[in-house]
Amino acid sequence: MMRCLALFLFFQWAVPARVSAEPGQKRASEDPVVQEALDRLDNESLSESSRLTAAKDLKRLDRSRDKEAAVASVVDFFEDHRRERNSNPSKRDAEYAADRVELMEILGALAADTASRAAGESRRAPAEVSECLNALIGALQDKDEPWAARRKAAEMLAQFAGTAPAAALADTRRVLEVASTQIGEVVDNELTAKSWLSSHHPDRSIVEGHRGALKSVLTALGPLTPPAQAP
Repeated sequence: MMRCLALFLFFQWAVPARVSAEPGQKRASEDPVVQEALDRLDNESLSESSRLTAAKDLKRLDRSRDKEAAVASVVDFFEDHRRERNSNPSKRDAEYAADRVELMEILGALAADTASRAAGESRRAPAEVSECLNALIGALQDKDEPWAARRKAAEMLAQFAGTAPAAALADTRRVLEVASTQIGEVVDNELTAKSWLSSHHPDRSIVEGHRGALKSVLTALGPLTPPAQAP
């Protein structure tokens, strides 16, 4: 009897009341408004534009909503949207580019909202935050992405670094270091190398500004340290 009681108390202490899904693993949302949008987003029988509208609806919801559950579905759709374009490039370039820019904004907003909600509940930034940031980094590296979307990915990464709660920045420090490096590679290896993009080209200065903003945040955070242990 005492052994059972001891085990029960141990698990009450050791297992947090709220458990984030593993990266890429979907779960239901505690929030019925979020879940309704998720059901539409996950419904592959709907048109691409309808599913994109569902993702936009998630972005527009107040950041106090339970958006953690939305991340896996949005990242899945983000990849599906890219694959569909590669297999069926009939959509006009400008329309596709606009959709990709919108998706970068949605990923950035999800990362920021999820980090803010976790900080408000005195929790560490869940894995879903890094999942959004890593999707943005992947888009930034992908030369098949429209340039406007890659530039927007860099902007969203810098914006997260500039506005996220301090605890979330500490929890995602390693991901932000990668983001800073990748933005730097785009500036140094692509924007510098192309003769039609001189050092005075607006895009170079814009992306260089995003790199500078990220580096400033990382410098302010101090030396890279191992992730803090959860209480």
